[in-house]
Amino acid sequence: MKVTWEFTTGDKIIAKDLYAVLLLRNKVFIVEQACHYQDIDGLDLNKDSIHIRGLYEGQCIAYSRIVNYDSADTPSVIGRVIIDSSFRGQQLGVKLIKNTVDYLKCNKNCHSVQLSAQSHLINFYEKFGFSVASKEYLEDGIPHTDMTLVL
Repeated sequence: MKVTWEFTTGDKIIAKDLYAVLLLRNKVFIVEQACHYQDIDGLDLNKDSIHIRGLYEGQCIAYSRIVNYDSADTPSVIGRVIIDSSFRGQQLGVKLIKNTVDYLKCNKNCHSVQLSAQSHLINFYEKFGFSVASKEYLEDGIPHTDMTLVL
């Protein structure tokens, strides 16, 4: 399966691409995980947000978002990490996180990265060098743990 990876700043993402991202986020985070929360948080169109999209035959099947990627003063934050349920089990999560972290490593201002991991994925993120940075807590009813990575 040939997946194409695209990286777009929030101020440059076009409407149809953002729509596809929001559709996937809604499908996974709100419907599949039965979690009622406000996904649209005002950061998607920010020039300092990066959308990483994995596309298969033009369909957005993998996604993550980086916030504050161009600030030496604050850590970059990876969030909204998703793989479409129809494409799980094909190592797309590994490729998505690798592409996301590699993007940050290429940014001269980025020194550290944070993410709020669903707790059952701690071992997955540790494979990329992330370490646990908090006790477990509930976010929207789902156990999460903060993790950090120094670049």
